[in-house]
Amino acid sequence: MNVSILLSSFIFLSPFIGTNSHDLTDQFPTPNSSIMSLSTQETHLSIAKKYFEAFHEGRIEEVLTYFHKDGIVKYGAQAPQNAKDFFHQTKELIASISFKTHGMYNSKETNIVLIHFSFTMPGEKKPTEAVDIIEFGENNLIKEVRVISNN
Repeated sequence: MNVSILLSSFIFLSPFIGTNSHDLTDQFPTPNSSIMSLSTQETHLSIAKKYFEAFHEGRIEEVLTYFHKDGIVKYGAQAPQNAKDFFHQTKELIASISFKTHGMYNSKETNIVLIHFSFTMPGEKKPTEAVDIIEFGENNLIKEVRVISNN
């Protein structure tokens, strides 16, 4: 799936707030009474930022502190993998990749944060765009990260 299409769908089909989006609640009110509180949204966005910064810098042990003990990572079409196993198996590769964050968005109606970023593999000049869809579970810990890239 094209990352641009995914981002467009995520941003324009639901009211979101984030670093590169607008709060559309006044323009498109929702009858959903289960809208999360602003503090919960801010907490999820803050945790996602901290997780992603630690991930960019290769601080894998810190990355794992943001995950539920049963947290998983699903990269593209690969089978879901336990987060601890995934990050320990890929930590050397992660440390060699150059990352750039383009935007972070969170939903008022779900426990999901979306991060739009690009990464450049060692020896490559052209970056690949990608999206992390981060789902939070109990105690504001990451339950699942789904990674979708344009390659």
